[in-house]
Amino acid sequence: MKIETKSNTIGTFLANSAEKLIIPRYQRPYSWNIENLKELIDDIKKSDGGDNGHFIGTVIRCSRGNNSYWEIVDGQQRLTSISILIAAMRDVYIEENPDNIHGKSVFQMHITPGEFNKDPFYKISHETGDECFVKNYKLIIDDRNSEERDAGLTETTEAGRKVIEAYNFFKDEVVKIISEEMSEDDINKYRSQLLAGSPREIQRTILWDKIIKLKFVDINMENILEAYKVFNILNSRGMKLKQSELIKSYLLGHLHHEKGVDIHRENWEKINDAIAENNKDNATKILEDNFFYHYLVSTGNAPKSKKYTFAEYERMVKTSDDARKILGKLKDEIELYRVIFDPDHKVPGETHYKRDHATWNESLKALNKFELSQPHPLILAILRRYFDDNDRAVGTTAVNRIFTLMENSHFMLTAIHGESGNKFTNTYNTQAKKVFNLSRESGKSEGNKKIDEVYDELKKKYSVLMKNLTQEIFVNEFIDKMDYSKEPGKMKYFLQKYQPETLGKSGDKLTVEHIIAQEKIDKIAEILCENLSGEDKAKERERVRKTVHSPGNLIILRYKDNHGVETEDINKKIEFYGTLSYASTLPAEISEFKDLSLEGADKIIINKIFQKINERSKKMAETAYAEIFSIEDKPIKNP
Repeated sequence: MKIETKSNTIGTFLANSAEKLIIPRYQRPYSWNIENLKELIDDIKKSDGGDNGHFIGTVIRCSRGNNSYWEIVDGQQRLTSISILIAAMRDVYIEENPDNIHGKSVFQMHITPGEFNKDPFYKISHETGDECFVKNYKLIIDDRNSEERDAGLTETTEAGRKVIEAYNFFKDEVVKIISEEMSEDDINKYRSQLLAGSPREIQRTILWDKIIKLKFVDINMENILEAYKVFNILNSRGMKLKQSELIKSYLLGHLHHEKGVDIHRENWEKINDAIAENNKDNATKILEDNFFYHYLVSTGNAPKSKKYTFAEYERMVKTSDDARKILGKLKDEIELYRVIFDPDHKVPGETHYKRDHATWNESLKALNKFELSQPHPLILAILRRYFDDNDRAVGTTAVNRIFTLMENSHFMLTAIHGESGNKFTNTYNTQAKKVFNLSRESGKSEGNKKIDEVYDELKKKYSVLMKNLTQEIFVNEFIDKMDYSKEPGKMKYFLQKYQPETLGKSGDKLTVEHIIAQEKIDKIAEILCENLSGEDKAKERERVRKTVHSPGNLIILRYKDNHGVETEDINKKIEFYGTLSYASTLPAEISEFKDLSLEGADKIIINKIFQKINERSKKMAETAYAEIFSIEDKPIKNP
């Protein structure tokens, strides 16, 4: 590996008309926000300039076959932003000195250099397919009048908007800096040193010196793949760069335009678009790095840890054909991965009958509520086979069964008992590999094999952990953790499991109903806290709040039926529930509340009501443990 490393300054780097710097198409779009820009300008202002210029890190570049064209592998955000800053300085200068051609050329030669300015070119050129960004960038870098520039700028893309934002920010900052007051002593000192007259000229000259004297380590590579290796090493030692960005650069670095169409970049953008679409409307977000890691694990190629994700892709991809195949696969896999986070998402090409008799999608929605990422590789491996219509070994029944097992186990072990998700990582990764190895795609001779063994292995793992979760422990933890005011989604999920027959008609929504209305909390607390103060009063108020929001005080109703009775007294609510067309589907035990009332109630009556609520919460927890979420096989009843 041949590496040339030297110390360089921005002024020398940008003004070199013998080198053209290219931001290749596989780099991420321009993305610096105001916070990034402010950090840069603040660092410049604090620097001493001259030999003590501010250090801005490393720039990694590789030759495109000669020493005239260089691809920027690392540093594109900083270099683009500094070029915009120089353009902003030029325009502030022009506004004050419209006739000084030589003055503005000092700035211009650092952004469009060329021999004697006869053949200028963009020092930083971008190969991105974002036409809005490229147009805006060139309008800003070009020496144009402000009216022409403003008329041409558009904001149809995020990167296009950000480059305008950066330009306007830097113009405002330059004006502020050169307008800062100076003492007479400083004016006299700098006037002779800098050959500048007015305080504004002095401040401008000082700022310009600080910019062109910015220092960095200039790393030159002959081979782009070796440049990525250096890039990855630096990243692993503290550079904040996502694994997905390294993977993108590495894959697209192997691939080139085909007949003028950059189909490979388009495929990468399809991955980004799928993630963005999910994250826009879905509460459960996809993390890019997780997708690339989980894909590897789901195919049996798990790196030793997530931080080695890029290294594994680097190992797998040696040729352009390798890169083309893996990129095409990732483009398809993101649609399957998206189903994990949005179980109602339709996979392209999905047959219309695929989800007939499916319950697995509801299990995935439940697992999302438990906020676990460890099962995702296994789920992806199963979905890959399930949505392959040529794979008849993994059908709806098998997927329903295995995902229900995962759902029930994680409700008890994770949502209630608080078992760490890391305890499941090895099991899920191992089983994901097994699911893949049993598929045709693995290339093994077995062909399509069933995944019953995976179900058995998971059940064995869950059963081992369940031994430490007795019914008594579960009931106590359930009562302690289930709190509607803190986790309404989890509570509604449980109540729907507890009342499976209380289903709304098409278009109806189910909602959670408090038997003791939430609005009564303050009134009840006032009665129970009489003669209490300080810590005792706070504890009693918390007991009231928790009891009212506990499972024992809650049922599921159709929204239209709940509306209008929310604030009624207990006995009136129970009487109303009995008139509903689906009254028989409501929990039978709520009839025990029918004669209870808070009207005129004292401490004794309220505590009796609370006792009934607590008893009901306990019975609900026992039912959850022994029946609803039990992973034990149910005995088959004889007809």
